[in-house]
Amino acid sequence: MSNRKTAKQVVKRSSRATGSLDVHFGEKLRARRLTMVPNVSQDELGKALGVTFQQVQKYEKGVNRMSAATMVQIAAVLKVDVQYFFDELPTGVKNSKEIKTPVLVEISPPPCCLCFGTETVGHPCVP
Repeated sequence: MSNRKTAKQVVKRSSRATGSLDVHFGEKLRARRLTMVPNVSQDELGKALGVTFQQVQKYEKGVNRMSAATMVQIAAVLKVDVQYFFDELPTGVKNSKEIKTPVLVEISPPPCCLCFGTETVGHPCVP
């Protein structure tokens, strides 16, 4: 018997790890690819994108994340709008991190006023 300790492998989930959204996008990619007439093979799609069929396989399984630019290229090859990938998103889906979008505030001037920022008391736009 040996007194050597075996090292435990620790798997850390990085902020760049794939998640359920990537799986959804991959499923949509595969479904569209296979419903096209004629079918588009992983190899044909890969050649059109400049990647290997193995990379297309990884996109479809959600193992690798598709960038926005790649998604646009894929949509063009598969003759769909990019919105296709976002249709029917599962509810309550969270990827690796929650995204907090800041609230946007309307700051444009009223349509009647061309001097936004210089209003003074008595100006028709200022009550």
